[in-house]
Amino acid sequence: MPKCLDHLGTEYGSKKERARAYGLGNTTVDERLSAGWSLEEALTTPSNHGNKRRVGCKDHRGKSYPSFRAMARAYGLEKSTLKERLDRGWSLKDALITPPDKTRITFDEEKAKENGISKSTYKSRLRRGWDEDAALSIKVGDAPYEALKEGEYCTDHLGKVYRSYKKRAEAYGQKVDVVWHRLEYGWCLEKALTVKDGRRVFCTDHKENKYKSITEMCDTYGIKRDVYIKRIESGYTQEEALLIPTGKEFLCKHHGKAFEMDGIMYYYCECPICKEEHVFTEAEMRSHTLMHVKNKEVRL
Repeated sequence: MPKCLDHLGTEYGSKKERARAYGLGNTTVDERLSAGWSLEEALTTPSNHGNKRRVGCKDHRGKSYPSFRAMARAYGLEKSTLKERLDRGWSLKDALITPPDKTRITFDEEKAKENGISKSTYKSRLRRGWDEDAALSIKVGDAPYEALKEGEYCTDHLGKVYRSYKKRAEAYGQKVDVVWHRLEYGWCLEKALTVKDGRRVFCTDHKENKYKSITEMCDTYGIKRDVYIKRIESGYTQEEALLIPTGKEFLCKHHGKAFEMDGIMYYYCECPICKEEHVFTEAEMRSHTLMHVKNKEVRL
């Protein structure tokens, strides 16, 4: 039976027992986690604060949405479908990235055997946002970095892997030439894929300031364009990608120790600025670094 741990690494016999240790009901904790709260916040926020400490919710990549319904629709799902999947025990990532017409993960054993891919590897790739076809086709050892570097495969703005740029464009109802033209002009990948007409879309930052291109925006914030793009592709929020100085990405260092819960990896970390130890996800490490940057506690 999987271990049930709190944010400090303390083990409990069940989620109910863990919630009770913090004076909460298990339903309250589950609702908070589903809404994107960190495990620490979900357990340590008193029950008289309700579940409205945050406005909206976050997906598995740390991106914020104004509501649970808005997050579901961003992934092409109905709110009821997403809720049903979470109620059935799906991880947030699986519940969001699985197409609405898919109720369970399919596994082509013959094709997987040809490429030396085990069922556990296949499921792990799907949890990381891979397209089913790519998850079965890319041989172990060729993925993901080498295959993506050579241009044989590519990802969309959500981290989903496709076998070609053409397949990626077609998945969004676009022509590959149109997508390339938009990217060359400076559009962000999300808008290049999702905007359906020919209207010009200016690049905007996290404060809704408009720029003629990504390059202009990055120059304003003193960050290189390629660094910004790599950060976004790695799951950074736009604010983190623009504001965290180069070389300060790993301010909050983890000790290499980690555990997984509900499909999310948690790491034991130590922050050199606040001199405290934490248990963070990768997204929470970046958020913590950003907090110190905004408080002007990080030397540039």
